[in-house]
Amino acid sequence: MRIATSTIFENGLLGIQNDTVALNKTQLELSSGKSVNEAADNPVAAAQIVSINQAIGITNQYSSNITSAQNLLNLQSSALSSVTTLLQSIQSLSVQASDPSLGQSGRQALVSQLKQQFSDLVGLANSGDGQGGYLFSGNKVNTVPYALNASGSVTYQGDSGQRMAQVSSGQQIPTNDPGNAIFDNVRNGNGTFVVQSASGNSGSGVISTGSVTDYTDPNLLQPLTVQFLSPTTYNVVDHSGNIILANQNYVSGGTITAQGKSFSISGSPAGNDTFTVTPATNQSIFDTVNQLVTQLNQYVSTPAGEAQFNGQLALIQQNLSNGLNQISQQQALVGSRIKELTTQTSINGSLETQYQTALSQNQDVNFAAAASALTQQQLTLQAAEQSFVKIQNLSLFNFLQ
Repeated sequence: MRIATSTIFENGLLGIQNDTVALNKTQLELSSGKSVNEAADNPVAAAQIVSINQAIGITNQYSSNITSAQNLLNLQSSALSSVTTLLQSIQSLSVQASDPSLGQSGRQALVSQLKQQFSDLVGLANSGDGQGGYLFSGNKVNTVPYALNASGSVTYQGDSGQRMAQVSSGQQIPTNDPGNAIFDNVRNGNGTFVVQSASGNSGSGVISTGSVTDYTDPNLLQPLTVQFLSPTTYNVVDHSGNIILANQNYVSGGTITAQGKSFSISGSPAGNDTFTVTPATNQSIFDTVNQLVTQLNQYVSTPAGEAQFNGQLALIQQNLSNGLNQISQQQALVGSRIKELTTQTSINGSLETQYQTALSQNQDVNFAAAASALTQQQLTLQAAEQSFVKIQNLSLFNFLQ
């Protein structure tokens, strides 16, 4: 078989080039630490590497979202804890206000403290989120949640939205709660109905907070009025003006039960005194504190005035207690979210470890095997180069010499 000299040269050169390419590829694997540096190295593994890197990137974003959410929820928890402490202090002042020996100067001292605490309460409701926005403004993050009016009341300027953080492929966690859901929507009275004495009462009767005896009563949420005919008798009138309990004998502290509601009146009511039972509504914590200030300023040291004061003070204390309960429930809700984020952080960490393991299996080089291959490829290349030099000298002319 006749072999052309050019074929010998071409085959020899091609062999050297192939050996050089293989050597360079092994050197690249050793220097990069990766067995797949381009798709052509291993198309299947390259596709898996792209997919795994995408999954790692998404998981890292979830982790970043969790960190941001934890920061916001920790700030909210801290603010609510301060609100709780402040409301407990206000509640303590309301108990002091019930002291009959407290003089005018003592009540005014309480008013001064309450006004300062009211200002502090508004400040906490307007807490920042550490990012230039506000915690309790809903989705209107750059709007101050509560504006103080000239009358001393406050107006909510945020909305009812919640900002959500995506913490996994199928889970979102609220990172805030709107102020109106925390500070404004507090049920007053006992949560079902509110009892009050009429401002024009001349006796010293005081009505209790009351309780529900029958939640199934169809008239439970209808108003009632207790009308005293004399200091010793009364009628109970429904919302339509119908007398449902007529000429009842009054006993101080005795229980009055009607339409699923139960309450008592104590003291010495006068004829024509009235007491009302109305459905509970939502009332803001700010209004409750303002009502306490108003009552202290309107105190009248007469039997009727003291009865009116004590009745309103009992209602205010109940509303403060309701506000504290709502704040406590909100803190528990925030705490549960923080716990969920901690759990999800652990899950995301485990996922990332799995992804990194799979990535390593697909792209990390086996250094021992690669080093051995490099040595063999160097020897192969050297042998190819040396044989090429010898073969290129083989020709008829050299033989004739």
